Amino acid sequence: MRFGPFFRADPFPYIFNPPKPPDNAHEAGQMQVLRMKPPVEYEVVRFCQYCGAPLDEGMSVCPNCKKLN
Repeated sequence: MRFGPFFRADPFPYIFNPPKPPDNAHEAGQMQVLRMKPPVEYEVVRFCQYCGAPLDEGMSVCPNCKKLN
């Protein structure tokens, strides 16, 4: 190693800090398990692209707007 105004005996004095043991050693040995939330199923509601009225399945335009177009 070089010694001079810009070099130190320890080239990385502050970068690496070794890990410290936990404060409570009893909890460190226990496995922590997170409960999974059940998946949420959303209801799909379709609306008319012109007037916004709710539609039945498979329709994109309500009967009233079909008559106007």
